[in-house]
Amino acid sequence: METEVNKALNAIRHRKYQRGLSILLKARVGFKKAVLDFAQQTVRSEVKDLKRARNSSFQGGKTIEGISKFDWENQFHEISENCPVLLQVLTGALTSQQSSHHLGLACKPHNSVKPIIGVLVSQILYQHRPRNLNFFQQLNSVQMWLAGCQREVRFNIF
Repeated sequence: METEVNKALNAIRHRKYQRGLSILLKARVGFKKAVLDFAQQTVRSEVKDLKRARNSSFQGGKTIEGISKFDWENQFHEISENCPVLLQVLTGALTSQQSSHHLGLACKPHNSVKPIIGVLVSQILYQHRPRNLNFFQQLNSVQMWLAGCQREVRFNIF
């Protein structure tokens, strides 16, 4: 077991961080638990900071003009600035090795992950503050209204 730790430390000394970490993750259950706890606390902190952000693109109460100017790129930029670890985790879950450099979906590499990540983060924020961080839900309601859905149908979905 100590030889594995020495191998990992040697890899880290030679700036092969990914190899060193993977050796430690396989060799030590406590290290794996610590890494997972660290990631969980970091993501919690990032989401907490994003919830507190002023003028967030995730806040509801936008005008029709604000809704019409909606762009996934703005939400993605806000996520990348405020939640880099969460963004990397979601990107890793949605892309393949071949499609990750251009942020394409694993199953459809020509489709961008940005809208899906925006929806996922919107849902996470909505669970924390449904009255304030509900822009995506409002956007969805407008889209459904424009498509002719009845009010009861829209409310049952959310």
